[in-house]
Amino acid sequence: MFNSIDNATLFTVTPENLQNNGGRILGITGGYTAGACIVVLARLYVRRVMLKTVGIDDYLMLLGMACSIFLFISFSAQVSFGIGEHIGNPHLMSNYSAVQHWAYFHAIVIVSGIAIVKISVGFFLLKLVQLTWYKKLITGWIIFLVLFTIGCLVTLVFQCAPVYAAWDFQYLIDGTGKCYSTNTYEMIAMINGTANIVTDFVFATLPLPLIIPLQMNRRKKISLIGVLSLGYFACAAAIVKCHLLSAFFSDADYSYNDSYMVWNDIELNAGILAACLPTLKPLFSCIFETTATMISQLSSSHGHSASQNKFYDQETRDMKLESMDSFSIVTHPYGYWMADSAIADLEKGDKKANGPKSRLSKSIAEDYKETAPETDDHNTPKEDVTITVTSRSTTP
Repeated sequence: MFNSIDNATLFTVTPENLQNNGGRILGITGGYTAGACIVVLARLYVRRVMLKTVGIDDYLMLLGMACSIFLFISFSAQVSFGIGEHIGNPHLMSNYSAVQHWAYFHAIVIVSGIAIVKISVGFFLLKLVQLTWYKKLITGWIIFLVLFTIGCLVTLVFQCAPVYAAWDFQYLIDGTGKCYSTNTYEMIAMINGTANIVTDFVFATLPLPLIIPLQMNRRKKISLIGVLSLGYFACAAAIVKCHLLSAFFSDADYSYNDSYMVWNDIELNAGILAACLPTLKPLFSCIFETTATMISQLSSSHGHSASQNKFYDQETRDMKLESMDSFSIVTHPYGYWMADSAIADLEKGDKKANGPKSRLSKSIAEDYKETAPETDDHNTPKEDVTITVTSRSTTP
C-alpha cells in the first residue's frame, strides 16, 4: 500500500492523469450525510417535543450522527489534500502524509460509528419486547458488538509502532517504525466486514418475530415489516463494501477510486436512516392529519363560495327537485344543498348509516351538524329560511 508513493517518479502529466474524482466522492458522501442528519433531527424532535421520552437509544444515535459528520469533514480534508486524484499526482504526493493522518482517524471513527448505530438499534428493540428470553438475546448481541468493536479499535489504534508511523513515513524509511503488512490490514478489514454483515442481518431480522403474530390489517402489517426491515439496506452496503475490499488493497490507483471508503460511509448512513425512519411515525401522522384538515377547510370554503355563485332563490317551495346519483338533498340554514349520501343519512338520524366516507366528508358532516336547524319528519325547517335549489344552468 505504501509502495504507491514511489509512483510519483513515474507520473506523466496528461489530461487523463490530471482527472479529479474528489467532487464525486464529496457529492455521494455529502448527500448521504445530509439525509442521515435530517432523519436524526426529526427523530429527536419526535422524542423530545412530541413524545417527551428521550432514551439512551436516541443519545447513541446522536453520537452515531456525530461520527458521520466527522467522516464527511475527513473526506473534505482528504479531497483538499489530493484524494480523488491519481496516484503519482504531485499535489497528492506532496500531501500524502496529511492524507494518511486523516485516514488514520477516519478508520477509527467509521468502525466506532457503525457499531454505535447498531447498539442504538439494540436498545430501541429492548423497548419493544416483553419476553425475557428475547431481551436476553438482544442484550447478548449488544455485548458482542461492544467487545468486538473494542478489539477492532485496539488493532487500528496500534497498527504501527510507534503510532505516529501510521502517517509519518520517515519512521518507516529509517527503519525505526513498523506497521502491519498489507495482508494483515486486509485480514482485519475482512473480519470486521463479515461481522458487520452478520450483525446488520441479525438486527434487521430481530423485529420480525415481534410483528408477525400481531393481529392487525395485513396491509398495515406488511408496511410495518417493511419499515422495520430497512436495516437490510445497511446489510447490502456491507456486502458491497466487502466485495470492494480486496480490490482496494491491490489497486495501484486506490486514491482515485476510493470506492471502499465511500461504501464504508454509505453503510454507516444507511444504518442511521434505517434506524431512524421507524421512529418518525408520530411526525408523519401529524403531518398527514394537518394536511387533511387544511384540504378539508379549503374544500369547505370553496364549496360555500361556489354555492353563492350557482344557487338562486325561488318564490315557491313546491318545485320538484331532481335526484342525482350518490348525492342527497339536506336542509341548511342557507337553504337546500347537495351532500354526500352518507352525510344525508346522518342528518336523518339513520343508525345504520355507514358514516362519512372520508375525512373531508367527516369534516363537512361535523360542520353541518353544528349549524343545521331543527327539522320535522318531512325534512322541512321549522324556522323561516330561504330555500334554494341547484340550477343546471349558470344563469337564472
